[in-house]
Amino acid sequence: MQKVKSRKNLFQRGKSFLEKYERHLSSLALLLGFIIDSLTLRRIDLFIENAVIIGYLAVAAFCIVILNLNTVGRENFFRRMLEKIHPLILIVMQFAFGGLFSVFLVFYSRSASLATSWPFLLILFIHLIGNEVLKKQYTRFNLQVSIYFIALFSYCIFLLPVLIGKMGTGVFVLSGLASIILISFFLFLLRFVVSYNRRVLFPLIAGVFLSINFLYFANAIPPIPLSLKEVGVYHSISKTPEGEYVLQHEKERFIERFKSSRSIHVRQGDPLYIFSSIFAPTKIKTAVFHVWQKQDSNGEWISEEKTELPIVGGRDEGFRTYSLKRSLSPGLWRVNIETARGQLIGRVKFEIFAVEALPQLSIKVR
Repeated sequence: MQKVKSRKNLFQRGKSFLEKYERHLSSLALLLGFIIDSLTLRRIDLFIENAVIIGYLAVAAFCIVILNLNTVGRENFFRRMLEKIHPLILIVMQFAFGGLFSVFLVFYSRSASLATSWPFLLILFIHLIGNEVLKKQYTRFNLQVSIYFIALFSYCIFLLPVLIGKMGTGVFVLSGLASIILISFFLFLLRFVVSYNRRVLFPLIAGVFLSINFLYFANAIPPIPLSLKEVGVYHSISKTPEGEYVLQHEKERFIERFKSSRSIHVRQGDPLYIFSSIFAPTKIKTAVFHVWQKQDSNGEWISEEKTELPIVGGRDEGFRTYSLKRSLSPGLWRVNIETARGQLIGRVKFEIFAVEALPQLSIKVR
């Protein structure tokens, strides 16, 4: 009898502690989780990374079921037990959603150029923060399922290219169909244990589906699973018999680290090289493009040259490739690294100054 009372007191103390410090503990867990993900997540095609995501999805699905379980006609003991664990299950669900969007934000931001992909990254960030702020709203079934569908769709977008070994519009459409099939199967299973209004839920899911498709075709979704590891402007590039690239470049002045563009000095007739290293999962073979653009007197960017460069996935440091251009006139230039359908992987910006003699160059090996 005394042991039973002791256990009850321990349970009550634990419950009181969670209720009192829930916001602080959740905020701390969110911050630590994001930092750990940023430092530990390596490659999008590794088994362990995908196992973690699938684990989060499974936990979130389980919590949605428990939180919305139809207890009508159930025994009083069962209903009371669900009421007791309800706050804990809600915290676990928030932890799973926080983990999912933390992982997505890390992976998608690695593949993103903020110039074009900020809307989708903002959506992921809002869901990551909203997971912390909108605690009371998380008790609503429609919101839970809508967020779960966003997580499913976001995962399918980079999972299918990894599995298939291809990228492009067709693979994205297939990702959308896969996410619809998965959420439909989940809702079909829920019908047996949860009561919900299809007329409200289905339009919400359709809205999420159409919104993500709009962002994709507006090139606002990062070209995941590609990610830019390195990009730079060089005066010469040569390849050694061992397969290493020897790059000659100007030393970067300290003040230029805080500027949007670098100063590059070029002699008349000399070429400039853009070297890029792009990570892709092992199975993927695709092409990227270096698009050389110059800013005109009206501030508009005019494309002057576009070079197609095939890449093969699998190398941790990224597939190395480069393009070159001759007859570069002084002024502000940039080179966009894009996919075949125009998604921006990265960009390097520089200002060219005509000189008769080059400054002292440094050597870098990649």
